[in-house]
Amino acid sequence: MNINKSSGQNEKPIALIIENNELVRTSETLLLQHAGFKVLTAANGGKGIEAFRKHEDAVDLVVTDYMMPEKNGEEVQRSVNDEQPTTPVMLVSTDAAFLGETTLEGFAAVLSKPFNGNQLVEKAIELIEH
Repeated sequence: MNINKSSGQNEKPIALIIENNELVRTSETLLLQHAGFKVLTAANGGKGIEAFRKHEDAVDLVVTDYMMPEKNGEEVQRSVNDEQPTTPVMLVSTDAAFLGETTLEGFAAVLSKPFNGNQLVEKAIELIEH
């Protein structure tokens, strides 16, 4: 599944992936790149917030883990949406099933690990096309 290019948008949408597990970060990056995204990455929540602030006008989607060094996924989501309320933040985490509704309510989407690549790509495309 690829991004719908008929919308007249010539530039690739930009996703920021914030994930401390290098293997997962690389997998998510490759999946989204194959679907037509340009991808920025960060290895923890603090670096993710820094990357977002540096590129906030260009980032179309943030994909974040929950449990990470420096800042967790909820702190990332709050920072992103405080600065850019229209930027969707997707939580991708093994912890999603254990988090309460209050924690999850700020996320545009929640995807529990393990997931298949199509689930990530479909949800990412859905979030940027709406």
